[in-house]
Amino acid sequence: MNEIPLWFLILGLLFPRLTLLFSWFCGNIPINDIPLWGDILMSIFIPRVLIALYIHGVGGSKMWIALFVIFEILEKLGGGTTTRSK
Repeated sequence: MNEIPLWFLILGLLFPRLTLLFSWFCGNIPINDIPLWGDILMSIFIPRVLIALYIHGVGGSKMWIALFVIFEILEKLGGGTTTRSK
């Protein structure tokens, strides 16, 4: 990986919104072709897909891209913890 640090990838899998917010404040967001409004909307609704696009944009590993997309799909399908009301 040329430009994306390992801490960004690992924390991005676990806490994608916080990682994007922290990176934005520190100025570490990779250069990309996505407009600012796209970055904002994707950060809110599909943050792991946004990070996968960043990885693809810098020519990163397909394994990392697949991991981010799989984690996003699992989250949207309810793979996280859910509460049930009785």
